[in-house]
Amino acid sequence: MVHLSERITAEVHDVFTVFRAQLIAGTPLAGADDEDVSAVAWVPVEEASALMPWYPDGVAALLTSPGSAYTAVHS
Repeated sequence: MVHLSERITAEVHDVFTVFRAQLIAGTPLAGADDEDVSAVAWVPVEEASALMPWYPDGVAALLTSPGSAYTAVHS
């Protein structure tokens, strides 16, 4: 895990986790077996950056970081 962030508003509490991984074999799968999880997806880095614009340098910058970090946005 390279980054964990939360977006908290009066209407929603979103948690975003960014992992750095390498697929060794098979097809990546995203499941939503937990009733508290409303959406899970495997997407290309460029699409992740578009979906999470609050990362100033994009998700690609998070993936090249040396360690993990945490941010929270309250509004």
